[in-house]
Amino acid sequence: RRPSAAAAARAQACDARRFDERGARRIRIMETTCETRTLRRNGTVIQETTLDAKGTLRVAESQQGDRLATCSSDHTIQVFSVQDDCYTIKGQWKVLGNGGPHTLALSPIEFGNILAAGMRDGTVCVWEEIPQSDVEGGETQWKQRAALRVGNGLEVAELHFAPTLLGCILTVLYKNGLVCMYGASEVLSAQSWRQVEKFHVCIEDPSLQCHSLSFRPPSEDAPPLFAMGTNKGLQVWMYNAKALKWQLYRKEGGPSIISIDWACNTGRPMDFIAASTPEARCVEIWTIDGELNFRRSATLDCSSKPLQVSWDMIGGTLAIRLAEDKIALWRQNLLAEWQCTGTFPTVHGLEEME
Repeated sequence: RRPSAAAAARAQACDARRFDERGARRIRIMETTCETRTLRRNGTVIQETTLDAKGTLRVAESQQGDRLATCSSDHTIQVFSVQDDCYTIKGQWKVLGNGGPHTLALSPIEFGNILAAGMRDGTVCVWEEIPQSDVEGGETQWKQRAALRVGNGLEVAELHFAPTLLGCILTVLYKNGLVCMYGASEVLSAQSWRQVEKFHVCIEDPSLQCHSLSFRPPSEDAPPLFAMGTNKGLQVWMYNAKALKWQLYRKEGGPSIISIDWACNTGRPMDFIAASTPEARCVEIWTIDGELNFRRSATLDCSSKPLQVSWDMIGGTLAIRLAEDKIALWRQNLLAEWQCTGTFPTVHGLEEME
């Protein structure tokens, strides 16, 4: 008996997943963002665990990979702990009002377990996990600590916690180019937040719209940096320690960038930044060396519009979620040439084939 098309696709997907487990963590984030109900949890064998996350809009993962948070179209937020490929729910609640959450960010473990969610009305809500010893019955609970808002009608585009060297700083990027940074008033406490910086990246061009933001992973050899994807190309901002403010370092015009991710540097002489440009059906790879020289090093052609890019946790494999319900994996060969090492359908794509 010949295998069905869906079975053949699953076999191909299994072969395509033969890469490091840290890369698999990033892949499962992208599959869940594609409104699936299932997460892939093993790099070589297809194993699935249902997280009951119907209509998932966004997933956030902690820097250590031990926490996973989801927000759904029914305004539900779920938080899972991840250990040895096992998912344990640590919190679930519905957000009433504010239009519901559509973007998430988890804090570095140095500052406790803090979750921030951007609402559709522009409000940013902050929750903190209450330790079991402080809760009756010993069950973990999440308590809302703050609701941050800068104005009416501002749409939140992206949330990120800044590198730990800057402290517990929550960065909020709005679609109109406004960037607000909030700092926790007390270490290991999310009860009180103050605005530490506020600037606008679109003053010279009011038609500019911002879509995504990604910080450079923490490094003692370079000042804090972040890359921003806009409807008119790429921007890189640098923190000036003497002036105590963020300043535009580089601006590159081009097609609209809807997703951007800064790779971790594991001994390379340069950093990689991946930027997806759906209009051009490609992903641009930018590099920054130790002297902060910035250049476009490669262009990865895609079979359909690239919707999201994500590096694995060691910065060696790039995953690209495509509009045709597929994920493509890219990495450099021994000649430093970028090659697609495999493509496979998302869970949503497999369901359609069946």
